[in-house]
This record gives sequence, structure tokens and C-alpha cells, in this order.
Amino acid sequence: MRKLISFLLVFLIVANFLYCFSGVFFYPMQSMDTIGIWLLKAKAFYLEGFFPKTMLFSERYSFSHQQYPLLLPLLFSFIYKIVGSINEKAVLVVYPFLYLSIVFLAFKTLEKRAGAFCALIFSFGYAVFSPLLGQGGRVHAGNADILLTLLYWVGLYLIVSFKNKDKTLYFLALLAAIASQIKTEGVFMLALLFFVETGFKKKILPFVLGFLPFLAWQSTIIVSRIPNDFGFRLIPFYQLPGSILTVSFFLIKEFLNFKNWYIFWPLFGLVVFFGPEMQRQTKDEVLKPLILISFFYFLTYVFSSISPETYVSSSIDRVLLQISPLFYFVFFDKAYKLLK
Repeated sequence: MRKLISFLLVFLIVANFLYCFSGVFFYPMQSMDTIGIWLLKAKAFYLEGFFPKTMLFSERYSFSHQQYPLLLPLLFSFIYKIVGSINEKAVLVVYPFLYLSIVFLAFKTLEKRAGAFCALIFSFGYAVFSPLLGQGGRVHAGNADILLTLLYWVGLYLIVSFKNKDKTLYFLALLAAIASQIKTEGVFMLALLFFVETGFKKKILPFVLGFLPFLAWQSTIIVSRIPNDFGFRLIPFYQLPGSILTVSFFLIKEFLNFKNWYIFWPLFGLVVFFGPEMQRQTKDEVLKPLILISFFYFLTYVFSSISPETYVSSSIDRVLLQISPLFYFVFFDKAYKLLK
């Protein structure tokens, strides 16, 4: 029976991959972020060369969030150079393979804790989340968030499988450095490094190394006067409760968005609060950084210069996708014991 179920789950995961792959060809260039940010900047790199000055400093392109890091568009431009022209589908076709890589990494990470059969069941459960399928090829291919999702899964795999904690610190620093050059909030990934169970002094150097690329890009924005169309603001104390309530409202609304997450979030709440005891490593090295990263995102929403109504509602599904490896692993750590 297990072999039959395993075969069926693998078949369904492959079907999801083909579903994503078909989206690249039948529903390309649907996401405004893909069109107006990532691929637009990739074209600027391809046409202007090493540094796309015209696009970064012109008011005409203020909609493209010029202050965003440039690593992803730079990588896209390399694909254009390889194929010899601006070809969006040559970029977008990578995304179904990112989806498949994420599902495979999820399986390998979960397998370390519970064995292949149980890991396959939960990997399939993760593979059907709509935001992941969307960025894997269905309408939202070309966005950056799925890259952060992949990096978080790599980080989780290292934490779960590597016994040499000192080496793990430097790998996590490298992941955070890369993540911060894909999207600014990628720097939050340094929280994984901070909670690795090893001495505090050993964390200082890798933390600094992981933080330096973020600092370098932020300095470049200031020194070069790259336009910054949104940032942070100090709000009067009397407005703070209202902002917190607004952010919380849209967060809960997304938790109840069954189109994106099905019944996962109610299950998550039940399992986390009433399920079996969580393993110590999960509690210390996964749950704690998840709480800290979530807090950083919450503060970002509360103090953003963009109104919470606009900002949270338009991005919370993508934020949850980014950190989904962490909350899904916490869920898995407690839920798989119920299947034994």
C-alpha cells in the first residue's frame, strides 16, 4: 500500500510541475512585478551593460522600485546574453524547475526527521500551496519571492543535516548575503544564523560577512542617490494601535484565504497548540528565528510609508511564501508524529 501511495504522490507532484510548466507558455507575463520590476531591469542590464544607469535614475521608471537589489535582474540578463536576445520565456522557463527543486529540498529536509514515506506525504501537502504554484509558473513566474523560498529551504536543510555547526554558520551567512541582494528583506535570513546552537562569539564574523552585502547596497542607494519610492516613517503614538490592528486584520484575512492555503492555517494552529511535543532543535533553531523574522515583517508593515491597507493586502501572500519553509517545518515537526 505504501508503494502505491508513494507512486501516486510522486505522480501528482510531477503533474504539478507540468502544470507550472504549461503556465509559462499559456499564461506568461501576467504579473506586474515581473513585467515592471524584474524583467524590466534585466532588459536594462542587457541593453546598458554593467550598471543600468538610465533606468535606475530616471523618474520615468519610478514604478519599478529602483531601490530594489539588482542580483536577480542581473542573472536574468545573463540568460538573455546566452540566448542572444531578449527572450522572456527563456527566463520564465526556469521557474518550474525552481518549483521542483523546492519540493525536492522540502522532501530531503523532512526525510531527515521522519523517513521517506512521511516526508513524501508532507512534501506533497506543501507542493500544492497556490502561491508556490503561482510563482512556479502559473501567472506569477518571474517574481523574486520563490528564490527566497528556495534559499530558506537550503538553510533549513543545512540546519537539520549538518553536524558541524561552525561550518553551518558560514553557509547560512552566504545564503543571507545572496537573499539580501535578491530582495531587501532577504537580510532577515540572518536570524537563522543567530539561533544556531553554538557559541555567540563564533557567530560574529559570519553574521558580519552575511550583513555586508546588504549594507553595501544600502550605502550605494544613499551615495548614488538612487530614488527610493517607499521606506519607513515614524508614526504618532496614538496611530500605532490602529496600524497594528490593520496589519493584524489583513494577516488573519490571509490565514483564512482558502484559495491560497486551503485549510492549512487552521490545522497549523491546532497542531502547534495541541499537538505532540516539539523537538528541541526545531524549537531553538527553527521556531525562534521564525518568530523573530515574523516580528521584523510585522514592524516593516506597521512603520512602512505605504499605508498598511495597501501594503499588507498586496504582499502578505508573497511574504508567507518566503518564510513558508520555516512555518511548514514547525507544523511538520509536530504533525508527522500523529501519523505514526
